[in-house]
Amino acid sequence: MKKIIAYSIMVLLLVSIFPLAFAEENDTGELTNRAKNNIIQEKRNIEKTRITEAKERFMEARVDFRNKREAYLRERENIKNVKEEAKCNAATPECEAKKEQLRKDAKSLMLKTADVLIKHLEQLKEKVKASTTVTEEEATAIIAQLDSYIQELNAAKAKIEQAQTKEELRAALKNLKDVIKKVRTNAKQHINTLEERRVGLIIERAEHLEKRLDAILTKLKEKNIDTTAIEPLVTDFKAKIAEARALHAEAMQLFIKAKQAEVNTEKEKLMKEATQKIKEAQQALREAHSILVKIVKMVQEKVPNM
Repeated sequence: MKKIIAYSIMVLLLVSIFPLAFAEENDTGELTNRAKNNIIQEKRNIEKTRITEAKERFMEARVDFRNKREAYLRERENIKNVKEEAKCNAATPECEAKKEQLRKDAKSLMLKTADVLIKHLEQLKEKVKASTTVTEEEATAIIAQLDSYIQELNAAKAKIEQAQTKEELRAALKNLKDVIKKVRTNAKQHINTLEERRVGLIIERAEHLEKRLDAILTKLKEKNIDTTAIEPLVTDFKAKIAEARALHAEAMQLFIKAKQAEVNTEKEKLMKEATQKIKEAQQALREAHSILVKIVKMVQEKVPNM
């Protein structure tokens, strides 16, 4: 019996932030076939090689994103000086040259802005490809939409590059700003979906972990091991999971309302509220994990021969 308890505690110690759902063990400490089948199934079964490749592409896209963002920030800072110099009103070649330089720099800055967002979308695509918390159909739909956004941004970039006159440039810049605004709002929805699903899966696994903790306490009591100091921590752990569960449920409702909202300002407001709920749920899960670490330590002290 002590070996079974010890095995259970070692498993708890290795979970970090609940990466496994816990199942019953047989007398040898091995998972039974029935238990293996009861382990929480994620939305998609993806080969490990596909996940690894997607993660590698994500890291590459992230590095590229950072480089492009740094270039964008440098150019944005530089254009402030060019703006000041181009405030001249004299009809001189020097003044006209400064105004022309400002137009070139503004064009370059907007192109870099689009590049940064394109890289952001490419990162998001790789996240979706590696995510097991969305269905295959959902992943396909999200990736297709992200691809369409990238095409729109590239088309907007082409209009800017082709612009010759001041009026053409203004129209091209306005078009790019409109595309960016739409893409940012809709990309946030996909990011929120991934985060909401990930948190939901952690909560689902934590609920199974609650049952495992109860089983461990029962085994300790059967061996006449005092659990008085551990039980309040288990209660606190369950309270934090319940808090995370409630916050997650509230966030899901807000996300649904956001998707249904027809006014962009209302949509953004609801998404912001939902995102905040998800952050609060994550914090509750982190606190639950801290409590779990204390529980594991205390049980280890109760079962020193593990």
